[in-house]
Amino acid sequence: MSVHPRSQEPDPWKAEYECHDRFIAFNRAHVMIAGSVSGAVFLGQAVYWSKRSQPRGGWFFKSQAEWMDETGIKEEEQVAIRKLTHISRTGAPA
Repeated sequence: MSVHPRSQEPDPWKAEYECHDRFIAFNRAHVMIAGSVSGAVFLGQAVYWSKRSQPRGGWFFKSQAEWMDETGIKEEEQVAIRKLTHISRTGAPA
């Protein structure tokens, strides 16, 4: 556990921060498009990866397990989000 610099006592906030090293940006406007906060997180990650996949025309592939690991959104909810946002699993419009 980390130690607070001024008190030499354990710093629980720093330890909490260190165990969560991957953060996801959240765009409030995506809620209106995706219909929920989970959908907005999913859509935001799709936009993120699409922008970083320009050599492939913005196309990218992630399995349901990869989406779950990255966002914490369970597979059943991913299916519902894909239907609302028209994000496909196969590269074709949903």
